[in-house]
Amino acid sequence: MEYSKLVAVTGLPGLFELISSKTDGAIVRSLEDKTTRFVSSRVQFLPPESIKSIPFRIM
Repeated sequence: MEYSKLVAVTGLPGLFELISSKTDGAIVRSLEDKTTRFVSSRVQFLPPESIKSIPFRIM
């Protein structure tokens, strides 16, 4: 699996592999239990490169 195919889906726990996408949504596979499902394009998909971490310092 390629790193670029990893996505987080709003409202669903865990990470998913993007299998295919169309204008009305995408087919994703859960990395945890390997189930495949269709997700509507109304749901937000977050690829790993869009997730930012903000470093903080504990005082």
